[in-house]
Amino acid sequence: MGASPESLRFRPERRVMAGLSGRARLVLDRRLSMSNLFEKLAVAFGEAVALELHDPLSPPSFPRREVTFLEALRFTNLASEALVRDLDLVKGERVLVMCGEAGKTLLLTVAAIKAGGIAVPVEFPLSKEKYFHLFRGCGVTVGLWGTDGSGASKLSPYSFPVRGRARWMFLESAPAGLAGPVLEDAMSVSSGFFLPYTLKPTSVVCLSAEEAEGQGTRWVMATNRGLLHAARHLSGFLPVRPGERCLFSLPADRSGSLAAAVLALCAGLRLTFPRTATGAEVVDRAKEQRPAALWASAEQVRSAAERPNASSSLSSVRLWMICGRLGDQGLELVRECAARRRAGKARVFLLEFLSFRETAPLCAFRVSLLGPTGEKRTPFLTLPPNRGKVSEAAGSPAVSAGRPVLFLRGPSVTPGYWNDLEESLRSWRGGWFATGIPVYAPPSGSLGNIFHHPFRVPETCTE
Repeated sequence: MGASPESLRFRPERRVMAGLSGRARLVLDRRLSMSNLFEKLAVAFGEAVALELHDPLSPPSFPRREVTFLEALRFTNLASEALVRDLDLVKGERVLVMCGEAGKTLLLTVAAIKAGGIAVPVEFPLSKEKYFHLFRGCGVTVGLWGTDGSGASKLSPYSFPVRGRARWMFLESAPAGLAGPVLEDAMSVSSGFFLPYTLKPTSVVCLSAEEAEGQGTRWVMATNRGLLHAARHLSGFLPVRPGERCLFSLPADRSGSLAAAVLALCAGLRLTFPRTATGAEVVDRAKEQRPAALWASAEQVRSAAERPNASSSLSSVRLWMICGRLGDQGLELVRECAARRRAGKARVFLLEFLSFRETAPLCAFRVSLLGPTGEKRTPFLTLPPNRGKVSEAAGSPAVSAGRPVLFLRGPSVTPGYWNDLEESLRSWRGGWFATGIPVYAPPSGSLGNIFHHPFRVPETCTE
């Protein structure tokens, strides 16, 4: 007699196959967008845990620290409805998202996009200069105001004369002497049924700050398809099983970080977050949780390499996903971790991603395989159909005239700079976007597609 379907329900192999089929559906679903992200993820992975937070998401309605894909869908629906109802959010308004916990920032960012807003996630500590640029540079009109984890934010939302232009909602409770709706109270009267806005592939959904030399802060736009492009093409090929832990330590205020989180979620990974984005905290958290995958910046890995016994704490990681180029010090740490895995008999995968100053989130990547027989590595490759070329840039103050710089084109590339049409138009030349990053390339100057020449970019310009 064969086993009944009921007896197979909880077998690990069955759960793994269900998760892999969910990945395949996401990759092939052309209707996937940033606004319906958790609708699609909930269908693919259901009751699997999506996020592990340090504190409960919202004690009345979400009392656990573990948030499933279905609970993430419900939370974003409730928060989106609260934004539209209580703050009169209209499509295209810039929504400041400031929260002390990266996982909650991710959910609120998706909720703001789902409600039709353009998310502007920022991190603590927030300087007065950057606070001022939030209003002058990108015209924030709606704000979700949280704390830095110590119980109070460093600045009040009413610190500047621009307060009359913005409407605020507080995440936990309104600071003393201030009045405004509280998100938890607003969600308690929401229905939980919310139809997300329909986004075009080229719809702008997120802004991230770029410090341009001699020009101050500029706000780089990220589109719906730009944030999803890497997830669509790579999530089905990551060498991890759905439900495995991924330690996610990237800063929350970068569009590349949002694209990285989407890639990990579309692979069905269970995201866990360090309390602070430091190399020491990454090592301590990895020792405690033993994750199978790690998302970190190259700087964080190099900092972690300086900690004693870092290779022992990170030895459980078999998939390293890094924003930026590791360099020799970071690569040596990965080698040590690979040597510790089953006495050097297991393989470790290393993916290094480049976002080019947030102008093209996760646009290029390099794959390295470290195992008992040695190392194999590809050059940096543009993720098709993104393409790149080297050319001299003239006529733009963002780059040095007559100096070879990197030009990009493709679905991941930004449409330009928010509220700076003149500079955006100067950056686009014949369908190619001038990143302003100096490049040293082969004499042919071609970056082309995945089969063409590698390129070399200074590390300070790519992280």
